[in-house]
Amino acid sequence: MNERQIGIGLVPMGLAVGIAVWLVNYYVVGAVHEGSRKLSQLNPVWMAFFLHALFGFVTAVVAQALIA
Repeated sequence: MNERQIGIGLVPMGLAVGIAVWLVNYYVVGAVHEGSRKLSQLNPVWMAFFLHALFGFVTAVVAQALIA
Protein backbone atom coordinates (compact mmCIF):
# COMPACT_ATOMS: atom_id res chain seq x y z
CA MET A 1 0.00 0.00 0.00
CA ASN A 2 1.51 3.32 -0.94
CA GLU A 3 1.46 6.54 1.10
CA ARG A 4 -1.11 8.23 -1.15
CA GLN A 5 -3.76 5.61 -0.38
CA ILE A 6 -3.17 6.00 3.34
CA GLY A 7 -3.39 9.81 3.06
CA ILE A 8 -6.71 9.80 1.20
CA GLY A 9 -8.32 7.82 4.02
CA LEU A 10 -7.34 10.47 6.55
CA VAL A 11 -9.92 13.03 5.36
CA PRO A 12 -13.04 10.93 6.05
CA MET A 13 -11.45 9.75 9.31
CA GLY A 14 -10.78 13.35 10.34
CA LEU A 15 -14.38 14.30 9.61
CA ALA A 16 -15.61 11.32 11.63
CA VAL A 17 -13.39 12.20 14.58
CA GLY A 18 -14.50 15.84 14.49
CA ILE A 19 -18.15 14.81 14.50
CA ALA A 20 -17.50 12.28 17.28
CA VAL A 21 -15.89 15.00 19.40
CA TRP A 22 -18.96 17.19 18.83
CA LEU A 23 -21.26 14.35 19.88
CA VAL A 24 -19.28 13.80 23.07
CA ASN A 25 -19.24 17.53 23.82
CA TYR A 26 -22.91 18.03 23.15
CA TYR A 27 -24.45 14.92 24.68
CA VAL A 28 -22.00 13.67 27.33
CA VAL A 29 -20.50 16.88 28.66
CA GLY A 30 -23.83 18.68 28.24
CA ALA A 31 -25.55 16.05 30.35
CA VAL A 32 -22.98 16.26 33.13
CA HIS A 33 -22.11 19.95 33.34
CA GLU A 34 -24.78 22.61 33.83
CA GLY A 35 -22.73 25.38 32.23
CA SER A 36 -22.36 23.30 29.11
CA ARG A 37 -26.12 22.86 28.83
CA LYS A 38 -26.67 26.61 29.09
CA LEU A 39 -24.00 27.30 26.48
CA SER A 40 -25.54 24.82 24.03
CA GLN A 41 -28.84 26.66 24.37
CA LEU A 42 -27.20 29.99 23.52
CA ASN A 43 -25.06 28.87 20.59
CA PRO A 44 -26.51 27.40 17.42
CA VAL A 45 -25.98 23.65 17.50
CA TRP A 46 -25.53 23.42 13.73
CA MET A 47 -22.64 25.88 13.87
CA ALA A 48 -20.83 23.86 16.53
CA PHE A 49 -21.37 20.71 14.46
CA PHE A 50 -19.82 22.24 11.35
CA LEU A 51 -16.94 23.82 13.27
CA HIS A 52 -16.02 20.44 14.78
CA ALA A 53 -16.25 18.82 11.34
CA LEU A 54 -14.04 21.60 9.93
CA PHE A 55 -11.52 21.01 12.70
CA GLY A 56 -11.39 17.31 11.82
CA PHE A 57 -11.03 18.10 8.11
CA VAL A 58 -8.18 20.57 8.64
CA THR A 59 -6.41 18.17 10.99
CA ALA A 60 -6.67 15.41 8.37
CA VAL A 61 -5.38 17.64 5.58
CA VAL A 62 -2.40 18.71 7.69
CA ALA A 63 -1.66 15.08 8.60
CA GLN A 64 -1.92 14.11 4.93
CA ALA A 65 0.53 16.89 4.00
CA LEU A 66 2.98 15.74 6.66
CA ILE A 67 2.83 12.14 5.45
CA ALA A 68 3.35 13.00 1.77
